[in-house]
Amino acid sequence: MTKSYLELKELQQRSQVFLQKLKVKANELEAEARSIAQSVYDEDTERYKRAFYNFELGIKGQFKSIREKANEIYKKQIMPRRGGWDEQGDYGNLYNEIVQLFQDFDNEIQNQMYSIFDSVQKISPEVYLKQALDEYEQVKDAFSCSQCGAPIHIDQLYFVSTYIPCPYCKTQNTFVPGTRMGEVEGLTREVGEERHKDLERIYDELKSEQTAESLWAYFKYRAFVWLEKSKILPVFKDENLKVFYREVHDEQRYSHNYDYEKHPEIYQKIVEKLGFEKDFSEKIQYATDAEKSALKSDWDLMLYLSLGYLEKIGDFGKYQTIYQQNHERLTNLKSKLNEL
Repeated sequence: MTKSYLELKELQQRSQVFLQKLKVKANELEAEARSIAQSVYDEDTERYKRAFYNFELGIKGQFKSIREKANEIYKKQIMPRRGGWDEQGDYGNLYNEIVQLFQDFDNEIQNQMYSIFDSVQKISPEVYLKQALDEYEQVKDAFSCSQCGAPIHIDQLYFVSTYIPCPYCKTQNTFVPGTRMGEVEGLTREVGEERHKDLERIYDELKSEQTAESLWAYFKYRAFVWLEKSKILPVFKDENLKVFYREVHDEQRYSHNYDYEKHPEIYQKIVEKLGFEKDFSEKIQYATDAEKSALKSDWDLMLYLSLGYLEKIGDFGKYQTIYQQNHERLTNLKSKLNEL
C-alpha cells in the first residue's frame, strides 16, 4: 500500500472518532431538548407561542453548530485529499467511503434535529381557524338592526367592524365580527403551511444551493400554500395572488440574487414546469368521482395561478417565444381539464 493510502486510512479512523464525539453531543442535546420540548410548548399560553419558537430556534442553532464543525473538518482535511487515485481504485474507494461518512453524519444530525420538534403535539392552526369561523357564524346569525330589530343578513366575510345599513329602516348598524376573525387571514396562511410541510422541507434542503431547482422548490411550496388559502377564503384569491408574486419576486431577487433579464434560463426553467401536471394528472387518473371533482377544482386554481404568473412576468421581449408557447400550453390544459 502506498503512503498516501495509509495516510488516508488514518484520516478515516480519526474522522470516525471525531464524528462519534459530535454524535454523543448531539444525542445529549436531543435527550435534553426532547425531555422539555412538550412542556415548553404547553406552558406558553401566548397565541403565537413565541417563547416556544425561540426555544426551538436555540436548539436548532446548537444542532447547526454541530453540523458546521463536521463540515469545517470535511472542507479542511477531506476535500484536499481528493484526486489521489492509485492502487487500482483502492484510494478512490476509500476516499468515497469517507465522503459518505460525513454525508451520512450530516443527514443523521439534521433528521435528529427535526424529529425533536416533529414529535411535539401542537395545537393545529386548523383548530384556531375553525374556532374563529364558528364564532363568526354565531355572531352573524344573531345580527339585527339596533333601531327596528329586524334581522340583517350578512352575506360576506368581514374581518373588522363594518357599517351595514338595515334593509328596512336604513339605520347604519355596526357589525362586529368577533375578536378571532381578525386572525383568519393569517390563519389561512398557517393552515396552508402546515398542510405542505413536506414541500417546505424539500425547499429547506435545496435553498443553500441557489439553483433553478431550489427556486422552483420555493415557487411550488408557496404555490400550494396559496392554493389552500384560496380554497378556505375564495374571496381573497386575487389578493393572495399578489402576495404570492411578491414572495416569489423577493426570493428570486434577494435570496437567490437572480435577475431574469440576466438569467433567462432561470425563467425558462420555471415556466416549463408551470401547470403542475405531475402533481395532478396521475392522481386524477386513479381518483374516484368524488376525489376527481376536488382534484379538478384544485388543479384549475393552480392553472389560474400559472397563467397569472406568466402574464405577470412574461412580457420581456427576449421571452416572447417561451411565453407564448407556455401560455398556449397552459390554456390548452385548462380546456382539457373540463373533459376529464
